[in-house]
Amino acid sequence: MPTTAPAPSLVGAPLPVATTAPLLAPAVLPAPSVEVQDAQGILLLNHRYPTSAEVFLLAVRRARHRTGIGRALLAQVEEDLRSQGVRLLSVKTLGPSQPDPEGYDRTRAFYQACGFVPVEEFPDLWPDNPCLLLVKVL
Repeated sequence: MPTTAPAPSLVGAPLPVATTAPLLAPAVLPAPSVEVQDAQGILLLNHRYPTSAEVFLLAVRRARHRTGIGRALLAQVEEDLRSQGVRLLSVKTLGPSQPDPEGYDRTRAFYQACGFVPVEEFPDLWPDNPCLLLVKVL
């Protein structure tokens, strides 16, 4: 069961986040730069519109990949967003047309296994890298 614990501070004020030891569960933060020590995973959102949000960053320590941390973070975020009336969650990642030396094929497979569907690859959104937009109806 998640508990509330103080998070590292942003500009001096701690933000409450739900935590399930030993991972840091999701929080909607105003900025993507947060120092988090001992966290096994983190998820940051861009929530620009009342009915949609974007996964800005989802990262899990490599040693903890395939242990359910990423899925747990997404599940909690999705539950929180649904309760706020958000209907659509999106994420952007490296598109499949780019050679993949760093494992982004696994990233795309993870999101698709979590219910995201590819919408479009934008070849020029990011310099020198194609961007794949994936979405999920909440």
